[in-house]
Amino acid sequence: IIKTGAIWDRKLFEVCEQRVDEIQARERGVLNQIVRRSVEIKAEVVTLDPKEGGLRGILNWGHTIGHAIEGLCGMADYADGLLHGEC
Repeated sequence: IIKTGAIWDRKLFEVCEQRVDEIQARERGVLNQIVRRSVEIKAEVVTLDPKEGGLRGILNWGHTIGHAIEGLCGMADYADGLLHGEC
């Protein structure tokens, strides 16, 4: 969701920055808001590039970066019990 905001929707990114405590507390209102917007953006990207001709590649950007961040955080081996993407 953060990645989607960073590459496509500044407002979504700012909501994630400004409402960290609510997000970490798993408050439904903000979670519904950010998940819904992220899904809308992903659907828009897929609609604009249904055959993966280029634009749709931005949806994979965070996957690669995520692995790098997990490695830097010392979470690459998942020995701490975190699931993929929880770093």
